[in-house]
Amino acid sequence: RATRSTSRTALMSLIPYTVASCSSEDEQHPARELQSFHSQSRGWQSSRFCDFPQEIVLKFGGPVNVQQVQLLSHQFKIATRIELFVGSLAEGQAEPPASGFEGIQFSRLRHF
Repeated sequence: RATRSTSRTALMSLIPYTVASCSSEDEQHPARELQSFHSQSRGWQSSRFCDFPQEIVLKFGGPVNVQQVQLLSHQFKIATRIELFVGSLAEGQAEPPASGFEGIQFSRLRHF
């Protein structure tokens, strides 16, 4: 879950985002399912027999302060490793690219 701080008390709320890309997806569990969080959401699932690692890129409307990320795994489909990266515009880059990731610098935050 991504949050936006609006005061010292850090009001927690979901920050709107879109799925910019994913390396694969199952027809019944497409990545766009991650964009609408509700009780009927089926979530994202990679395609069967896909290559690893799998990647999902989320795009926010601008700079955000992410304080918490929540991941939910199926009891029989648990990732063995998850790496979290953050992207920002490269120095001298005025605006994000219309598509793709040219001019974006990614930094690894951690793995779990």
